[in-house]
Formats: sequence, C-alpha cells, structure tokens
Amino acid sequence: MRRYRLELPKEESVSWPTTTKKAEPDRSTRVVIMAAGGGARWKNHLGVPKQLAPVKGEPVIKRTIRLLKERGITDIWVTVKHKGQYGDLGVKEYVPVDNTYGIDRIYSSRELAPAIWLYGDVYYTEKAIDTILSDEHDFWFFGRYKKGRIKNNREMLAIKANSFVIKKAGELREMVKQGILRNPIGQTLHRYIEGGKPQSGTIKLPRFQYRDWLYFTEINDGTDDFDTPQQYDKFMAPMGVKRQPSKRRTHLRILGHVNNHNHHRGSYLALSELLDDLRGKGHETDMIDNDRQAGRKYAWADVIIVQRSAAQALKRLHPNKLKVCYVHNVHGALRYYDGFDLAIFNAENIQRKAKFSGKQTVVYPLHKHERYKTTPGDGMLLVNCLEEKGAEVFYELARRMPDRQFVACGGRPFRREAAPANVRFLPATNDMKIIYSQARIVLVPSRKSKTGWEESWGRVAIEAAVSGIPVIASENDGLRDSINWAGIFCDPYDVDEWEEAVKRLDDTYFYREQSEKVLARAQEVIGTTEKQVNELERMLRREGARYTSPN
Repeated sequence: MRRYRLELPKEESVSWPTTTKKAEPDRSTRVVIMAAGGGARWKNHLGVPKQLAPVKGEPVIKRTIRLLKERGITDIWVTVKHKGQYGDLGVKEYVPVDNTYGIDRIYSSRELAPAIWLYGDVYYTEKAIDTILSDEHDFWFFGRYKKGRIKNNREMLAIKANSFVIKKAGELREMVKQGILRNPIGQTLHRYIEGGKPQSGTIKLPRFQYRDWLYFTEINDGTDDFDTPQQYDKFMAPMGVKRQPSKRRTHLRILGHVNNHNHHRGSYLALSELLDDLRGKGHETDMIDNDRQAGRKYAWADVIIVQRSAAQALKRLHPNKLKVCYVHNVHGALRYYDGFDLAIFNAENIQRKAKFSGKQTVVYPLHKHERYKTTPGDGMLLVNCLEEKGAEVFYELARRMPDRQFVACGGRPFRREAAPANVRFLPATNDMKIIYSQARIVLVPSRKSKTGWEESWGRVAIEAAVSGIPVIASENDGLRDSINWAGIFCDPYDVDEWEEAVKRLDDTYFYREQSEKVLARAQEVIGTTEKQVNELERMLRREGARYTSPN
C-alpha cells in the first residue's frame, strides 16, 4: 500500500497517522454504498443488476454489507433509484433527488457526509475493507493508479469525504452545468483536490504529478469492479466459473430522443421524468439529445420515444423498433408523426386537437414532490420571463405595485432593460426549490405566440401547487387541464384583471383557501399521473414485445 501526503488546503485540517501500526476500524463510521446508477453496459446480464451479480454464490453488494457488519459498522446506507430496488438489504436506503451527472454519485447524497463512499458494483477483498475503514484521515481516496486484471485503466474504489470534499464536488457540478466539464467522476474529484485545473472538458494535473498521487492509498489486491458481462466473465474465470447464459429479458429497453440541449425546458423535463418512472418499474432507459448518438442507441433500444425535433432522425434511420411520439404541441407538429405506432399526449386538450388516428394515451408531465416542495416566500414569481410567457403583463404589474417584490427566473429575459426596479432576476437552475422559495404567488400570464405556440399543460402551475403556492393563470386550455379548479384565471391581455387577482390574495383567509386548493390539486394530479404511467407501461409491454431481443 502506498500513501502520499501534502500540505492540506487551509479550510480543512487532517490528522495524519503517527504510527505504521494498523488502526482499528471506528465503529461509528458511516458508510454509503453507491448503487443508484443506470448500469446500461451491464444489459441486465444474468437477469439481475450488476450490484447483485453473484461472486462465490454471494451478490457483490450483499458481500460488502456483510464485511462491514462483521467489522462492527452499523451506520450503513445504500443509494438507490427507488426504495426496495435491490430487495431487502438490511440497511438504510437513500434516494437521491437529483442524480444527473457522474459527480452526483457523491454530491446527491451530500447530507450523509462525513462518510466513506463505496461503490455498489465493486468486489472488495477483506484486506481492502480493513484498509479503508482503518484510515485516520479526515478525507482520503482509495484506488488503483495502474491498469488492473479486468480493466486497462486507473480506478477509484472508495472515497472518504467530509464537508471539504463535498464542497469541491459541488464546484465540479457547477462546472458541468456551465459547460466547462463533461462528466466528472471520482478520479476527477481527486485530481481537482490535488490542484488540477479544468482543461479540454476534464481536470488535468501536471504530467509529473500523475506518478505521485496525493491524499491517496493504492489498493491493488484483487479488489475490482465489472461494468459489462465480458468483464464479469473475466473476473470470474480464475474461480473456475464458466460463462452463464443470460436469461431472456422480461423488461424493455426504452430510449428517449430529443434534439434540445436546454435541459430546463418543460418538454425535455417531462420526457426525462417519464423515463425515470419507467426505470423505477424495472425497465432499462436512456436519453440522448442529439442525432449523432442515434444509430448506436437505436440499435440498443426496443422502444424509442421521440419529440417533434427528433422525429425526422427516427424516420430517416427507420429502425425496426416500437416508434412512440411524445406530443406536447400540435401546432405544425402532426405531420412529423406519420407512421408512428403509439402517441403519448401530455394533456387532454392536445389529444383532442391532434385527432391522431393510431394507438394513443395521455400522460401528464410527472411532478416529483421532493424536487419542488419548499416553504413559500413573499414575491410574485414568473418562471421563464419570455414574451409568450407574459413578460409584458408581469412588468406592468410590477410598475403598478412598486412596494411588492417581483421575481423572474430563466435565461435571456424579454426586454430586461424595460423591467421596473422592483423586479429581481434569477438564473435558470435545476434546483427549482430555490426558485419557488422566493414565491408567495406564481403568475402564469402565458399568451399564444406569433408562431402559434401556446401552453399545452403548464407544469409551473403544478410545481408551485406542490408547496401550496396559489397560482394566477391565463385563461388557456392547457392551464385549465393543469391547475384546473384550483387556479385563479385571468384574460392574458387584461392587466387590470391580473392586478385585482393579486390584491384578492392579500386577504389572509382567501389566500389560505387557495393554498389548500392547489395542494389538493397537486395530489390529484400525482395520483392520476401514476395511473396513466401504469397504463402506458402496459401498452409499451404489449406493443413492444415483438421488438424485444432475448438479452
């Protein structure tokens, strides 16, 4: 085992071992096993997730838990996509709220720090577990800095993280959102803490420093992981285990395809959340946002769900797959969907207007309570300050009510220079709790745009309703479908009507009544959406069965 050290950053201090004698594990240590990944390369080999792949008759993740318990560790957590994902493991489960990027393996469970993060698909030797648990530093990294028997690359195998490491992980995450980094993982975090700088989409160190990793203990004793069936077979070969034939798949591989890099956009979020829900039901899912990946990903999938901008790629490649369109707006869109097997509409009003002749269903945009629920603030909020979203009405209301705080969220606001002084602008973000915590009332004064766009559902209204924030919305078919009986509706061109509606909510009793109504409506939508997704899954299974390969 090699150990290296360097002067630590000022904001943290570390206690260094003063003896070479092996330290006893601290039984109060918290251990987090990361197991919320997609496992796309594993392809459900053996009919189980790779974390449950058997080694000497024992699933990998259960072996790790057993080794920890044998050493007196009781505070054990496993990050999962949904409760019960791996059956009863006999430990606590943690469902990350936002598990989007590679660095989120740690960052999404940051509230569990300080802790040791282990990987759910790594086979740890007893010696490796002892080395990790007995380390006395405040933070440290464990891994292999040379190629191993299974993989020809360096590998991070465990991370001991405190608030300093979590802070650095958060900084990497921000760099991803800003387009500076591609997809940082554990090795990237280690290089960043060592002093590496962003370069060419990753964190790079001076060449000499790669030979002398800092804050690092090497583990190269048979501890390893496997991402593919081939790597698993290679790992098992010395144990005399021959390759086992894969069981025929009973789940679907579902691919979402959009040509939209704006991950804050409602249509993108709707498809992404739908795939998350289907993954929670045991299906493999993936999502691409450009045509360059289409050929390879289409070959993998049984079912391909596209939105309008990606429909042409699906027609051009004409794969023998179940072709599903996810329709959010009918303006000029239906001609793209000729020949599709199934249509998913995001609201009843879109289904009525579309007059689609094939198999079809309605699935409301999914709204995860935990992503939006917060304590309301005291501002008048407009999400996406665009012309078609009613920016002019919003600005005029702010002028008429200079003593109130108005908050606008989103990139490139419409005529920002014309906004009154009491309008505060917030940047677009994936963490909508921050946005809704600023709002006492949410305004949705959307209008029909010059190109014919109009609100087809209005997810902002339900996101706000989750926190009991009253919603004043335009008289519009989509918003009527969405907030329905719980909303206050106004003419999108009548500012007087909007001003009166805002002032009505100054009455404490009326505000409380509206708050209770929107909360009830949010619950109603969640319940309806769950039934809709179940019906969609039945349709996908029935229609997609003929496209499912054996493994």
